[in-house]
Amino acid sequence: MPNPKLQFVVSTLNLFNYLTPPNAYYQLDNIYTREEWHKKQYWLKQHLTELNSDIVGFQEVFSGQDLRTQTLDLGYPHFACLATPQIESDYIHSQPPVALASRFPITHASLVSLADLDHVPAGFSFSRDPLHTTIETPTLGLCDVYVVHLKSQRSGIECQEDLSLERQWQNEILGQWQSSIQRGTEARLLHQFVTRVKAETGRPYLILGDFNQDIRQPELSSLLSRGLHRQTHSTETLATYHLFDSYELAQSVTTPRPSTHYLAEKGSILDYILASGEFHPQSATRRATILRHHVSDQHLISPAFEQDQFSSDHASVSITIRCD
Repeated sequence: MPNPKLQFVVSTLNLFNYLTPPNAYYQLDNIYTREEWHKKQYWLKQHLTELNSDIVGFQEVFSGQDLRTQTLDLGYPHFACLATPQIESDYIHSQPPVALASRFPITHASLVSLADLDHVPAGFSFSRDPLHTTIETPTLGLCDVYVVHLKSQRSGIECQEDLSLERQWQNEILGQWQSSIQRGTEARLLHQFVTRVKAETGRPYLILGDFNQDIRQPELSSLLSRGLHRQTHSTETLATYHLFDSYELAQSVTTPRPSTHYLAEKGSILDYILASGEFHPQSATRRATILRHHVSDQHLISPAFEQDQFSSDHASVSITIRCD
């Protein structure tokens, strides 16, 4: 039997509008009643208890202090949520931050900074600032853990019903394209940031979050890049910086791969945990093994209304790591 102290679990979960009433999310009438809010908090309590994770990254955290209190009660003494949502009219919230709760000490926490990065477009900012933490994990030691929520696929251009259908259609296409550009730029700059931290520290790292797109789509290709085009030797030279989809590294997975989000009946994989080479079984720098990749999706595929009415519209994704 392996020593359980050499294993730990890491998860990511989009909380879907975690906002304490009487505040509103996005629109003035999107407000939970007290009963609805308690149901949402209870669902999260049950879900986190079932996951029994040691590190959890969260997205859509409007109410960071309430999440801090709730996760502390569930046995997570360490917490980071450094950004704040945008607030209009004193109570309408948008642009929810990300957060992280941990059973292990957080030795560093900051937002990913654009200050020293190359080729940042003029006026660019992340739609939601990624969170960079360094965590003192058992046996593995210091590990950088990033929590991200990349730009959604929604069009940023509001629908104007007084326009012709052709104009509305073209605006929607333009808005979705602009969202793809934003999401792709966020992924590229995130990759540049984590690569620089890796070069400076040599630490293993994980990226958790809602990527709002299949990781293999062109706009996110920088995250899994292996080297310079037509320079095959660069792949080996840059190997220490390569990122991997944890699903493909895990010894135990569910097949076919479950979706993590559904739009009507169409499922998509939007939520990922990416891992550095220290978690790859064939890497020269391997220090840990991903034993299991697990998607918790019962509230999506077989919901019980009373229990799951105020759950999440995303599945949680978890990996079990064994330190070698």
